[in-house]
Formats: sequence, structure tokens, C-alpha cells
Amino acid sequence: MKARDKLVYGVLCSYSGNTTKSTFVSVDRVSKDCVMDARSVRRAIEKLAAVGLVEIEKRFDENGRQTSNLYTINTLPLHFRQGGE
Repeated sequence: MKARDKLVYGVLCSYSGNTTKSTFVSVDRVSKDCVMDARSVRRAIEKLAAVGLVEIEKRFDENGRQTSNLYTINTLPLHFRQGGE
């Protein structure tokens, strides 16, 4: 994982609830907090989802339009805590 991915993971964690481990923070907000462009944040979130650190649930309004994503933070696997990729 790149440093960018780890930074985005940390920001998502900071917005997640203590009990639910979920957040619907916007890509724009994460982008501002990380001082990087929105496209880089999206790529980082996709990478985090691919390795199982984050689950993404698309949220829709009653008309079927996507309103936001709900990000659920998964427990950090042991090999990540020990400095592995």
C-alpha cells in the first residue's frame, strides 16, 4: 500500500463511529483533510476496499439516485499491525 492509502484510511477511521465503525464522509471532505485531489482519494478507497480494510455500501434516495457511500472500517489484520503490506 502507498502512503496515500494509509493516510486516507486514517482519515476514514477518524470520522467513523466508535460502535458502528462506519462513516458517510464525502470524498471532498477526505480530499481536503488529506490535502490531495478527489481522484487520488477515490483510488485510495478502492485500494482499501480491495485489500479488505474498508467496505463500501452505496446509498440511494427514494428515486434511485446515489446520495453517498457508507464506509465501514474493518479491523486491521495482524500482518498490517506488524508492519506488513
